[in-house]
Amino acid sequence: MSIQFYTVIFITILITLLTQASQVSIIRTRRKFDIPPAGSKDHAELDRFHRAHTDQIEQNIVFLPILWVSSVLVNWMFILLLGLSWVLLRAVYIRGFVTKNDKIRDLGSTGYLAVQITLFFLVFAGFGIDLLDIKF
Repeated sequence: MSIQFYTVIFITILITLLTQASQVSIIRTRRKFDIPPAGSKDHAELDRFHRAHTDQIEQNIVFLPILWVSSVLVNWMFILLLGLSWVLLRAVYIRGFVTKNDKIRDLGSTGYLAVQITLFFLVFAGFGIDLLDIKF
């Protein structure tokens, strides 16, 4: 297996760990405020953690396919740099969201979206270069 695939596997594992960490934060919040699993309605603190976790899952669905496609078309160093940046900026976003810190949340949100768009364009550029069989 090539370093391209190991890089994507590594980033995927980090994304999975981040998603699990956001799930654990829901469990901790339930315990902290003594909220039974069925009784999550009308609790603002738990709702923020739950919404952050749900948003993480939604972003995984957007980012993971383009990450895996990039393993075929983009240099592994770009994948590693962009993948690590995405994971870090998602963590920043989640932290800002659950702590109600709009500056941190906005920094993370702007950053991870920029990374996502950059990887998206790199994949399409790589696809075009590959399709046209352009040699550099």
